[in-house]
Amino acid sequence: MSDLNNETKKSNKRIIVLSVVIGLIFLISLCAILLKRTNNSGNIAYIYKDGELIQTIDLSTTSNGSFDITGGYDDDFEYNTVTIKDGDICVSDSNCKNKLCVKEGYAIKAHIPIVCLPHKLVIVVKNENEEDSIDAITY
Repeated sequence: MSDLNNETKKSNKRIIVLSVVIGLIFLISLCAILLKRTNNSGNIAYIYKDGELIQTIDLSTTSNGSFDITGGYDDDFEYNTVTIKDGDICVSDSNCKNKLCVKEGYAIKAHIPIVCLPHKLVIVVKNENEEDSIDAITY
């Protein structure tokens, strides 16, 4: 009976130690993600319309807000509403048919730009403090 109690106590200690180690790994990972996410200093958004650079925005100094990018004429009027929130940028509304630009969400890094093909709009975020080390991304 004594051996059974000792085995149970050892097993409980192992479970507790394992739980603490897993919890610490989780907390460290969460902190690393949050620190990387909130480090927006040097992020510049380049907004292109019809292949021309129309606006450059420093996301680390720009306050939260929205603005419209328009184009076209009468029957072909097009707009994209661009929103800046907490150093991130997205297309929050558009009158294009499929609204893929809205579904893309926030462009945090330059690796995946926001693109609205029907309106020929591209938003690219680059960090001026980092070198471009990625030469390709595939899915």
